[in-house]
Amino acid sequence: MTTLTSPHDLLTAVPFLVGYQPEDSLVLIGLKDDLVGMAMRIDFPEDFDCDQIDNLVSHLEKDCAESALLVAYLPKHISECESLIETIKDALLLRNINLREAIVVREGRWRSSICTDSECCPIEGSPLPILSDSKIAAEQVALGNPLPFQDINELVESISQISADPDLLEVINSV
Repeated sequence: MTTLTSPHDLLTAVPFLVGYQPEDSLVLIGLKDDLVGMAMRIDFPEDFDCDQIDNLVSHLEKDCAESALLVAYLPKHISECESLIETIKDALLLRNINLREAIVVREGRWRSSICTDSECCPIEGSPLPILSDSKIAAEQVALGNPLPFQDINELVESISQISADPDLLEVINSV
């Protein structure tokens, strides 16, 4: 995968890493030697506890991550997640894993919770990048990888069992 050099790159890489465009999710990505390692997605925790976060972070430690990237896709009814990000950051630091970036996505906009420069990271956020216009998408398609699914339902449908054809079953059973 292309080196992720900006939040724009990260936001367009996440769907390729998890297979679809996340919603109401936390995505945690481990980095080792500046290379993407493990990428994990969980449903956005309505009521998170430290044990849950500790378990999540422990996977990055087992994967020998040196640093991490976090993208929080907020559900519509949640307006902020700074305390959750701080809890994750603290859990990472306990394992000597640095949180390099934490991006919050809400209602089609994103903002960094780490950057304090209002010029590049305005408080109201910036529009989400268009996946199909990104260099990440171009590179992935050139490598023969498909575009990610639009949502988890499309992903599940793509691997779900299809209904059996009764006529075909009759032919098979008659042999």
